[in-house]
Amino acid sequence: MGNFLSIFVVVLFTSVIFSGCKSNSSNSETTAISSTQIYFHQMKTLVVDVYYEPGAEPYEGKPTTNGNYYWNIFEDNLKALFSGRTVVISVPKELSSMNSISAQNKTTWSALDVVDLGNKFQKTSSDSSEIHFSIFFLKGNALGSDGQTNVNTIGFSVTGTRFIAMFKDVIKGTGSLLVPKYVEQSTLVHEMGHALGLVNNGLTLTSSHHDSSHGAHCTNTNCVMYYLNEGKSDAINFVNQIISSGSTLMFDEACLNDAKSF
Repeated sequence: MGNFLSIFVVVLFTSVIFSGCKSNSSNSETTAISSTQIYFHQMKTLVVDVYYEPGAEPYEGKPTTNGNYYWNIFEDNLKALFSGRTVVISVPKELSSMNSISAQNKTTWSALDVVDLGNKFQKTSSDSSEIHFSIFFLKGNALGSDGQTNVNTIGFSVTGTRFIAMFKDVIKGTGSLLVPKYVEQSTLVHEMGHALGLVNNGLTLTSSHHDSSHGAHCTNTNCVMYYLNEGKSDAINFVNQIISSGSTLMFDEACLNDAKSF
């Protein structure tokens, strides 16, 4: 695919795979809308559970630029989406608060493989007021619906689930110094955006910013949900812009308004 930041895969890659499992577009849409209703109308606590294989540990700690944890970027963007709502956001900041899992010894991961892994570890609560999302940092690469290995896919979320896969070897190869760390965070923000209903993926549009020709993506080039941030030069420019601005906010106003107004 030649992509650097894989943000189209959540719509194209996973929906094709699940349609082959007797799912269909109308069922997927119903699931997205139903889930989004729960997230924005019933959920009181959003818990992010992070799992990692040996050698695929997420970046942790604090950058030297502003003294905040890298994972504050992810948390700040989640808080922005739920601004005005009484939702408690729980995001681990250090490796000691994340979960080490045994080596999975896989070279490729399909969406169904991630679902199997997610079902093994997913944490649940007794009602819909507390929702857990599971993020897996893995060795190996994504496997496309065509059976081809996607060596440049950084991560994907599986439509209709609360599972996100991140491919650490690809992340490490995106640059040096701060760039891979911010690419990791921007990918997480993007995939959680899809999982929560962006763009026009459950959250109702309040303005015309859905790039329908490229799936559930935003038309604004400066938004993390813009599809061309998957290209190498665009992704580098995007994270460098975030680094230089000192801001952690990656969603644009249109995406935030969709969440606020839902």
